[in-house]
Amino acid sequence: MTQFYHRPVLLEEAVAHLVTGAGVYVDATLGGGGHSFQILNRLKETGHLDRSLLIGIDKDRSAIQAASGRLEGFGQHVLLTEGSFAELDAIVHSATGPDGAPLDRIRGMLFDLGVSSHQIDRPERGFSFQRQGPLDMRMSIASGRLESSLSAGHVVNEYDEAELARIFFEYGEEHRSRQIAKKIVETRRQKSIETTGELAEVIRRCTLRNPVEQTKTLARVFQAIRIEVNGELSELSDALEQAYNLLEPGGRIVVISYHSLEDRVVKTFFKEHAEEDWGPKGVPLKEPLRRATMKLITKKPLLPGEEETRENTRARSAKMRVAEKI
Repeated sequence: MTQFYHRPVLLEEAVAHLVTGAGVYVDATLGGGGHSFQILNRLKETGHLDRSLLIGIDKDRSAIQAASGRLEGFGQHVLLTEGSFAELDAIVHSATGPDGAPLDRIRGMLFDLGVSSHQIDRPERGFSFQRQGPLDMRMSIASGRLESSLSAGHVVNEYDEAELARIFFEYGEEHRSRQIAKKIVETRRQKSIETTGELAEVIRRCTLRNPVEQTKTLARVFQAIRIEVNGELSELSDALEQAYNLLEPGGRIVVISYHSLEDRVVKTFFKEHAEEDWGPKGVPLKEPLRRATMKLITKKPLLPGEEETRENTRARSAKMRVAEKI
């Protein structure tokens, strides 16, 4: 079995909120299969597994291989697909349930966003400023080959100064975005920036000597580049809309996010569907122009407890939101 280390965050909480009965459940960010394994166990414990299917999606083939070994005991109740969760509609409609019937509805969908521990810990993937590796950051791997044409190296060495500053500010919320973009362009005129270490050194020259501040800035800039390379925010918006359209009444969407940009997308989407539209103020209406089609199960995001954040540093920034289709 392929080794794919990833420690699921908010595992018990996510599964408890997601599983509400028999049906089709989608783990949109399969990783090593930790959440999927728990979802299937919960369905088995509650007597719903025979009438249920778990669809696991991941861009990374090594994740699919690892999860297939972990979940093989659940047989026909598992369908693993290599791809993007932005392709959810096509993935669901091309599948069949345990009874052989085509699928057109799902009971629940789980997103555990961000980069897996396995990806961060592999220097050759280029996600971490703490490990020397090529400037890559592409999440999609097939047969050992990175499929996406856009890499972190292309962004860093080919984007103009204004575009670099924009993504650092918009996707990293970095207040030194212009200064860092300028320094990158100046540096690459002499020699292209090829590794995570070289990029980190350029960024450090634009920050205070305080190690804590340097680390925060590095994290924000690397996050911004990763989001740009993988189109993460647009894919999330597309996937949420598709999940909503596929969700049956009473079904739930559970999202675990790790930074404010992701959380804002999720919060806005849930809020738009959970609020009624009564039109302009001062115009009396007997009925709303648009009724709420979802209800918020979590009014405020659920956060990991002290024990989990102590044992798993990745959990510190996690927020979980849950909404149910009416």
